[in-house]
Amino acid sequence: MAYALLSFASLTWAGNIVLGRAVHAAIPPVSLSFWRWTLVLLILAPFTVKTMIRQRAALRREWKFLVALGVAGLAGFHTLQYTALGATTAINVALFNAVCPVVIPFFARILWAERLGPRQAAGIAVSLVGVAVIVLRGDPALVLAQGLARGDVIMLGAVACWSLYVTLLKHRPADLHPNVLLVASIVPAVLALFPIWLWEVTTVRTLPLEPMTFAVIGYMGVFAGCLAYIGYGRAVPAIGPIRAGLFLHLIPLFASLLAIGFLGEHPHLFHMAGAGAIIAGIYLTTRP
Repeated sequence: MAYALLSFASLTWAGNIVLGRAVHAAIPPVSLSFWRWTLVLLILAPFTVKTMIRQRAALRREWKFLVALGVAGLAGFHTLQYTALGATTAINVALFNAVCPVVIPFFARILWAERLGPRQAAGIAVSLVGVAVIVLRGDPALVLAQGLARGDVIMLGAVACWSLYVTLLKHRPADLHPNVLLVASIVPAVLALFPIWLWEVTTVRTLPLEPMTFAVIGYMGVFAGCLAYIGYGRAVPAIGPIRAGLFLHLIPLFASLLAIGFLGEHPHLFHMAGAGAIIAGIYLTTRP
């Protein structure tokens, strides 16, 4: 069940990347992030408020932990990702998402003194090869010729934010319900985004009030927000942050397939080769 939840989350987040790239010229990034998490908060809060009241002592005790989750994994990661999508391709953003499993063990080592087993290391390496094949389109000279785009540099910060979020989830407080944990981390995320959103709408550009805007925010809030994060929050403590982080390697695979279908890209042999390596890497790390 944990593996199914992680796969579903990766699929919806891949759709989030492709959709973010498709609308980057129409919808500003901070507004997209702010209203996405505001929608998630409005959906989940009525179902969790009673439980939050019962667990208020734990919420007060863990407020620093919740702020770290919200600012890093919700506000920071998604705002940086949407900003990067305005300056680089969806495939590049997907590649940097898949780098997270390599960064997570360092955070796990620093925060929790966890070790990385040789089979897990081998699985990460094999999956990264698959990711590289997909993103580089089988041509390693591509990066040497083009270098890192501004969006790629921004995604490095997003990678750090998400890796920290996943590592922290491994040691979430046992007396906090998973839905309470999610809602309580959304609150500081929305509060942190609010002044940045005000700056964006007053000095950069406003959010267009069109049917497309509501549809995009609806998908990102319901599927890539509520359902994906609830599933991910339940799966990470079950199998650990290193194994869970490896499933982020599915994002560039799914994002490539979605880009083929919705952005007009064409499938090639390197897509199949990369997908095979990603699946092999996940098998190495997750098999009993």
